[in-house]
Order: sequence, then structure tokens, then C-alpha cells
Amino acid sequence: GSIVRSVHYKKQSAFKGSLREVRGQILRSLAGGPMSVNSLDYHDDERFAQALKGLIRDGLVEQHEAIICLTAHNQQS
Repeated sequence: GSIVRSVHYKKQSAFKGSLREVRGQILRSLAGGPMSVNSLDYHDDERFAQALKGLIRDGLVEQHEAIICLTAHNQQS
């Protein structure tokens, strides 16, 4: 059978080099626990600040001064 696309289908932009890629890197890094912003290898990437701001706005990440962590409801025990 063939797959029928929804009328709302929109192709996503390329992942490599995207803001989504940086957001994913941040979330993967924080899965191990809280970290300082400067300890992340890619904190000086020009997309990092925008990605982090978006994750905070979306309620996925919290920032307490220079420490960032997953929000309590996103952490697995």
C-alpha cells in the first residue's frame, strides 16, 4: 500500500546543523544530570543560547545561575 500524507504534512528542515540538533545535544547531555553551561563542549556554538532559551521556554530545561538541568517532570528515576 501507499502512504497518504496528511494535508497538514510539512517536511522538516535538515537536521544536521540545525537548531533541533543543538537542542537534542543539550537534552542528551542533561540526561546524565545537571551540568554547568560552560562544561558543555558546544556552549560556544552560535545556536546554543537560542536552543537553551527555547528548551527553557518549552519547560524541558531549568537554569539556576550557570547550572542547567532537565525539569523535574522530565527526569527518569
